[in-house]
Amino acid sequence: MTFLVSKINEPKIDAPLKQFNIGIPINNIQCKADLVLVIKSSNSSPACVTPNTAEKLFVRNWAENENTISVNPIIKTGTYAGYCIGYCTKEFIITSDKIIFTQNGHDFVSDEWVDLHEKTKESQLSQTEWNKLIDLIDFHQFISISDKIGCPGCADAPVEWIEISYDGKTKRIEFENGDKIPEISELIVALQEIRNSVDSINSFEECVLAGNSVMESYPRQCRTTDGKNFVEEVDDFSDTPRETEGKRFPVNVPDATNENDLLCQTSWNIETTEELDKEHIKNSIQSTIAQFGITYFLEDREITVLENSSGYMISISGLWDPESVQYSMITEDLENVSGVDVHGEPAICT
Repeated sequence: MTFLVSKINEPKIDAPLKQFNIGIPINNIQCKADLVLVIKSSNSSPACVTPNTAEKLFVRNWAENENTISVNPIIKTGTYAGYCIGYCTKEFIITSDKIIFTQNGHDFVSDEWVDLHEKTKESQLSQTEWNKLIDLIDFHQFISISDKIGCPGCADAPVEWIEISYDGKTKRIEFENGDKIPEISELIVALQEIRNSVDSINSFEECVLAGNSVMESYPRQCRTTDGKNFVEEVDDFSDTPRETEGKRFPVNVPDATNENDLLCQTSWNIETTEELDKEHIKNSIQSTIAQFGITYFLEDREITVLENSSGYMISISGLWDPESVQYSMITEDLENVSGVDVHGEPAICT
């Protein structure tokens, strides 16, 4: 007995562009199995692609779906900590063209918590940067990850978080700052780099906007909490405003002219029986050094304040001539802080 088996051919489906060119309405164009229809944004031509490719095209704004609804994800990331004084809560909202950075926090003043003024900064994001970020996101994989990984926030440890809103759905995950999560390890690194670049301070104006203290020298200077100093740019030093008369000007004379100078220590002695606030002395010296100008002092300047039998000894890394204006300025300010005569010692170099 012989059986004849005939092969049932699947209906032939023309290429989407061919269907479109013969007059088939774009919403009625058919795709082969496992493919979905998208519409190219630049010329409204149809194409059939895999669902994963379609998502990439949507978020890059290269294509739209058949209902002409463009899907743009919103990516949020940030860090926070439990018991923390200062601007410890940071949020970054990332869209296809910009990043909005917001900082919040609180301080403990007069035995009670006080909310700090919210600070906001907006930065531009290029299409290339956005596309690179989108390439790292698999939303279906992202939503499958647990909402919390490890024990974020335990013992008030810093918490890192990522939130993605896409196609009407939102997913947020939290993890300990610095944790490695294999499924999204590249995304975590990319977002950390974005946060670091936006959060950095690179000019006098950014330093002021970040709420740091401004010294009323001429030009004005702003110092960050991590010790960076920025000087305001002015058109002409010789055209000094009347209100700045009597204020100190930056003195840009390098104190390290060769590698041996980096190992020098210049010291001052305060002879007193009074108890002085060593932290206040260090802060005063930092303020004085800041007035020398950003090209003057070493990047890793060390200041030590030690008690001895006659009072206190202050040692600062760097080589200064006792006849220099910088040496005199530090001596003068130390005398103002201590209320007694201050004696400088020759620099010791090793």
